[in-house]
Amino acid sequence: MVEKDPEKLEKEETKDGSRNWGKTILKIIQCVILIALPSLLSFPISALTSGSIDSWYKDLKKPVFNPPNWVFGPVWTTLYLLMGTASMIIFLKLGW
Repeated sequence: MVEKDPEKLEKEETKDGSRNWGKTILKIIQCVILIALPSLLSFPISALTSGSIDSWYKDLKKPVFNPPNWVFGPVWTTLYLLMGTASMIIFLKLGW
């Protein structure tokens, strides 16, 4: 029989042996908020700049390797999700 480390036992289970679901759910909510936060903060900025795309962006001289316009949405969404994931990892490492 393998004995559990007492410090890990306190983190995983309460004194009566049941798992502390409140802390687990709170940690999940914190992770979801941290991942979604960069995307949510980008919406007001995109609303401010989306009107100017038709006025000046289409008239720019773009390089040959410029990707098509439809690529920007998925790429920026992925970047924002990765920024949120990175912030979540940092906060979890710091013990937040």
